Amino acid sequence: MDYRICKMRSIAAIAIVALHISYMSFLLHRDNLGVVEMAYTNMITNLTMWAVPIFIMVSGALLLSPKRELNIKKIYGTYLLRIVIALVVFVIIFDIFDFIFDVEEFSTAWILNNIKELISGTGWSHLWYIYMLIGLYLMLPAYTKVAKHCIDSELKVLTLVALFFISIMPMLAVYKIKLGFYIQTATIYPIYLFLGHMIFENRIRITNVMAIAILVITSLLIGITTYMRWVHNDPALEAIWQYSSIVVVLQSVALFRLSLNMKPKKTSLWKHIDATTFGIYLIHVLFARLILRYLQFNPYSDFVVLNFIVLIVGIFLLSYLTIIMLKQLPLFKRFL
Repeated sequence: MDYRICKMRSIAAIAIVALHISYMSFLLHRDNLGVVEMAYTNMITNLTMWAVPIFIMVSGALLLSPKRELNIKKIYGTYLLRIVIALVVFVIIFDIFDFIFDVEEFSTAWILNNIKELISGTGWSHLWYIYMLIGLYLMLPAYTKVAKHCIDSELKVLTLVALFFISIMPMLAVYKIKLGFYIQTATIYPIYLFLGHMIFENRIRITNVMAIAILVITSLLIGITTYMRWVHNDPALEAIWQYSSIVVVLQSVALFRLSLNMKPKKTSLWKHIDATTFGIYLIHVLFARLILRYLQFNPYSDFVVLNFIVLIVGIFLLSYLTIIMLKQLPLFKRFL
């Protein structure tokens, strides 16, 4: 395994924890927060939006590699099956958690409702990523063919066209403009997959200077507009930090490029953390909900900055150690 990939995914996992803790804290305490507190909390959330795109871009770098031989059986029987099993198992775990802490009544209606949530994806919100992965894997046989048989110029054009319609045009919502043009299958996530492949294989070239400039500009833009959104109460600005926003796309691309240009020491630390990142993504929200909602810990009391740092680091470590233990069990070892 490429150590740069291991380091990238490990750091992205920490950012995911930070994103969800800041967002959950905001939702739970927003009625008691001032405008500035709301702005800074949402800055943490919005400035870590790159974490999910990085995960997808890493998948693109690995799965669309011309050196990797993939067929329907391996894609559906190995990769897709792993994701589906993980989804079902953790939905059951989360349902049991809710049953205990929300003191729900066990009944046929409760079981049917949980099955409905599993099918509709209306349970724990962070699981949207798993449903999205299932969609990507279902389409992966087609994506691998596109990556393999398109020449560089064709792949660049396809990517630019998709980015224009999916990522750039929606930004006009900031100016209250909605255009009628669109393309079919308009979703940003396959574009991240292809961008990861193209950058990793040097099919598009981005220098370190370009990447640093893009990262600084996009991060400043996200930070400033987040502050303006809450101070001036302008919800239209939220279009700037969606996963489909060209600003978040460029920020993610810059971070991905810079991470690949780094040469981390070949220590076992990044490999150990990387092996748990999928499980950390699945389980960290459980600890966040337990601490923030049910134990009613308020990170805005007293030492706010220290509270958030301890929460992020503590929940990350709790999740990491829990996944290490779960991986010792046959069922969990199969997909974690």
